[in-house]
Amino acid sequence: MMRNLHKLNWQSAKEFAEKWQNAQVIKTEVRAKCGGEPNDVKPVMEFSDGLRWVCITTEAGWLYEAAVKGHSPWRDDPSSIFYSLRDEMNMPLCTLEVSVMSPERSGLRDEINMPRCTLEVSDMSAERNVVLEVYDGVNGESPEQHQSKILALLDEIRPAYVWSAQSFGCQFIGLNDEPAKLWKINDLLQTLNRGDVVRGNLLLGGREDVTSLPDDLTIQGSLCLSGCANMKSLPRRLSVTKSVYLRDCDWLTEIPGDLVAGGGMELNGSSNLTDLPADMTVHGMLALRDCTSLAELPERLTVLGYLYLNGCTSLTSIPEDTEVAGLIFGADHLPRTQSRPTCEDPTP
Repeated sequence: MMRNLHKLNWQSAKEFAEKWQNAQVIKTEVRAKCGGEPNDVKPVMEFSDGLRWVCITTEAGWLYEAAVKGHSPWRDDPSSIFYSLRDEMNMPLCTLEVSVMSPERSGLRDEINMPRCTLEVSDMSAERNVVLEVYDGVNGESPEQHQSKILALLDEIRPAYVWSAQSFGCQFIGLNDEPAKLWKINDLLQTLNRGDVVRGNLLLGGREDVTSLPDDLTIQGSLCLSGCANMKSLPRRLSVTKSVYLRDCDWLTEIPGDLVAGGGMELNGSSNLTDLPADMTVHGMLALRDCTSLAELPERLTVLGYLYLNGCTSLTSIPEDTEVAGLIFGADHLPRTQSRPTCEDPTP
């Protein structure tokens, strides 16, 4: 920044001076509060324009980051690592938070919430990181001007998942026999062809630009199309080895009989869904909350987890040949044609 001072106009120079002075005040306050050095960070990578990624390793470093960017106070959580994009004057520009999670981590829940979908912990590798947030200020999204540098850092640390992937549209995915790499989702969607194999989770929740996927697609992970308002239908002969998430998909009128899913299925809020295929087996929970157009369950439905029927206002009964391994929620108003436990939905 200093080498570019001669290019600044008076107003920009004044703003820079005020910003720099404010940073010095914050550093003084941090030193007084915890006795640490705010600039004590670990370099990670540098760019030709003078910006650099650093890893925040101390409480003082985080207090400085939080004060400048308006983040939450320091959290003594050994599962979190914070990266900061800094300029030549060590001013924070944006923050990336990584959590080192694993199924064995103490206190980890059975599921971790993702944007518009849920991924099973079994999807995760114990050796990989999960990027929880990339933000600029309080609850902000990653700024457009720093996306290339965010992608460069992600390519360096190679996380298993990106929580806020919708901020910058990227995911680690292997396509066919190629090594897994960081794909921008738009590039991946343009590359996908009929019969391709996606090695990893394909998370497209909330993307209104997604209109279709190719037929004969195999996804070796979970698929999330929740909130993809402009999708027309599911591709033919779609195979998903783990779970399928189709929440709030108004375009969804039926589940095709040739869909193969190895995990659970979430269809909550798909208000135009009218049909499920006969002899359907769901290898996990089946969530049909607020599927208001679903008038009946299919013959010989088998659910190897819980079945959620809350808000299925058109549903009048549960067929006798329905097999559910777990509890049935939201079915107390329906005729029960077999001896099976039911209870109220535990979710708020």
